[in-house]
Amino acid sequence: ALSPRTRNAQVALFQSGDVDYLVATDAIGMGLNLDLDHVAFAQNRKFDGYQYRNLTAAELGQIAGRAGRHLRDGTFGVTGQVDPLDEELVKKIEAHEFDPVKVLQWRTAHFDFANLDALKRSIETNAPVEGLTRALPAVDAQALEHLSRDEDIRALTTDARRVALLWEACALPDYRKIAPAQHADLIASIYMDLARHGHVDENYMAEQVRRADTTEGDIDTLSHRIAQIRTWTFVSNRPGWLADRAHWQEKTREIEDRLSDALHERLTKRFVDRRTSVLMRRLRENTMPEAEISPTGTVLVEGHHVGELQGFRFTADQSAGGEDAKAVRAAAQKALAAEFEARAERFGASA
Repeated sequence: ALSPRTRNAQVALFQSGDVDYLVATDAIGMGLNLDLDHVAFAQNRKFDGYQYRNLTAAELGQIAGRAGRHLRDGTFGVTGQVDPLDEELVKKIEAHEFDPVKVLQWRTAHFDFANLDALKRSIETNAPVEGLTRALPAVDAQALEHLSRDEDIRALTTDARRVALLWEACALPDYRKIAPAQHADLIASIYMDLARHGHVDENYMAEQVRRADTTEGDIDTLSHRIAQIRTWTFVSNRPGWLADRAHWQEKTREIEDRLSDALHERLTKRFVDRRTSVLMRRLRENTMPEAEISPTGTVLVEGHHVGELQGFRFTADQSAGGEDAKAVRAAAQKALAAEFEARAERFGASA
């Protein structure tokens, strides 16, 4: 998953008109307000954490509803990778006719910290009323189950305060999306420091942060580092977990911001032709692009190389193709109009 900073930068790229299309997961249905005209589903199934299943009509409607705003209607459909949506399903989405929610998942908010086993039993409390069903084990409960089998951890949970502290440590999000046992091992390291010393060891914290503190690497590498540093950003924001909390908050935030900016730059470099996007935006805005002509005839429009000008002959950049070539020619024609006129006047005056 993208960090909030990277996600916002990618959204800004779309909102500014630098790109015409935005590729997103179903998380886009969770409230991102974008100027979308059309939503095309490239998949109508998802993994919900436990199984692959079809998206419900309500979920499809929530995502499709991102298109259109206020008085402007939006549309939705599918890409060539997905079979056309069933006609009845389309009608339900358009009419907002969704099946009622009959059961809600529930987990108790009242935990028993008397001892480790009491805590586990309290988490497994059944729903008290009809219409609620006990939620499947979340990441924190899975971590607790794993840690409860560790004799070293059991030896430290000697009273209610220590048990509550373990449950607090289990709330560490699994940003890295690793195996439950690996995530539990990380929590164990943190908890042992908290229980024995009152805070996470500074040297241990420094080493974990140092490993993430580099912007070298490809998209996958940077994404992994962001997940790592977000873990330690979370730790730095927990009251009482660090001796110098303010220092680590500033340090981890600064690293996360740099990694997020680097990831945005890599994503943009890989998937966005900056020259085409800038030139097309200027053409859509119907503004006069800024042209620069070097003494040797190299033509730059809005800072991007578009070709060569020798006398009255313009030769477009030969590396441009498709939409890029069209944008280059159109932008150059518009940007060089005044230059051609000025050269014609000078030519006429010298005749």
